[in-house]
Amino acid sequence: GDSWGTCAVPIIMDRPELSILFALALVSVNLGFTNLVLAVIVDKAAEVRDGTKEEKEMLQHEVELDCFKRWHNLLVSLDTDKSGTINKRELLEGYEDEEVRGVLSQMDIGKQDLLGLFSLLDDGSGHVAYD
Repeated sequence: GDSWGTCAVPIIMDRPELSILFALALVSVNLGFTNLVLAVIVDKAAEVRDGTKEEKEMLQHEVELDCFKRWHNLLVSLDTDKSGTINKRELLEGYEDEEVRGVLSQMDIGKQDLLGLFSLLDDGSGHVAYD
């Protein structure tokens, strides 16, 4: 059982000024346990938050991978001469297609970005391989 009262009451009856000491000890122990419980709650909440963050990163990675697959499939369909490469004309004609612009907008790529990317990837031949 609870022996706190059995020990403290006779001492307090004999020396009342020690009641402050016992009260402080009791408050300190209670605050310590409360702090311990709060630390466990905060730790569990941080674990849940980290798990959610990892799930969001995985989902974002899957979305990006899907965009790249869709973009590759669109490039294959834009390759009108079936050469395995895209030239600037094919790319610009393809940009007029709503589906192509939709995929590019999901990847945050505008027309100027697309032309810049083509220029960077072009080896001087006027063609960019997509495989």
